[in-house]
Amino acid sequence: MLNQAATSAGLTAFTAAFVIGSGCTPIWGDTLPVTNDPAVTGEIATAEADGAQPVVSFGGESGSELADSCSNLSQLTAAYQSVINTLHVTHIDFDIEGAEIAYPAQNALRFQAISALEAANPGLVVSVTIPANPDGPDANGQAFLAAAKAAGARIDLINVMTMDYYGTWDTGGANMGADAVCAAQATLAYAQTLWPSMTYASIGVTPMIGHNDDPAEVFTEADAQTLVSFAQQVHLGRLAFWSVDRDQPCGGSASGLPACSEISQQPLDFTRIFVKYTG
Repeated sequence: MLNQAATSAGLTAFTAAFVIGSGCTPIWGDTLPVTNDPAVTGEIATAEADGAQPVVSFGGESGSELADSCSNLSQLTAAYQSVINTLHVTHIDFDIEGAEIAYPAQNALRFQAISALEAANPGLVVSVTIPANPDGPDANGQAFLAAAKAAGARIDLINVMTMDYYGTWDTGGANMGADAVCAAQATLAYAQTLWPSMTYASIGVTPMIGHNDDPAEVFTEADAQTLVSFAQQVHLGRLAFWSVDRDQPCGGSASGLPACSEISQQPLDFTRIFVKYTG
């Protein structure tokens, strides 16, 4: 789906996820070292050749992010740098969720490493991806961003996952497009308490297309149009969705939540809607 999105639907950027840690060795979720995985490196290179720029993301919901498995600052920084060197990327992301977002020591170590990477790699763009509700980051997310500020790490973009809210947000039926807009607005409002000059250019929004893990939440193509219109209005720094593999109806070899949207659509419908955003 990545190749099809780049060659036939105009995809210009994608996130390769996730790099996790085996001690101080960066590995993909399939357990192979990032520095020695010709298959994944080849997929990324092919997409780049097709015009899609990669963002490499560390962390994710499953597995240990490198700062959790590697407690030595110099080794941790070197591990991150080895990924940058291997894949020749200029954009990296730290997707910290689940229990890990609430680990102060690991967060502080990670932000020290990020500062070192920024000093060593001029032009490096660093984003963090965190969970958010329609009223913005929760207490853990707020503390995480405050830790970045305290550490002096430069955060170029705060990318919020606008999905799987559960609880009271689903009462009366979720409105996923409007909720994503509210999450972006509330995230910027909180971020400006730390960095007063921050604008929407430093905010990203990533919904989960189609059915979410939360069965009460369905992000439709109409919701995508709502979010794209908002992005054009305020000039979001990033507009994305989870994930390109899911941008197809179920059927054939595409079956189940990880592989398809579980709604009625044509292949790459969401990609074609989202790439209209050029702001």
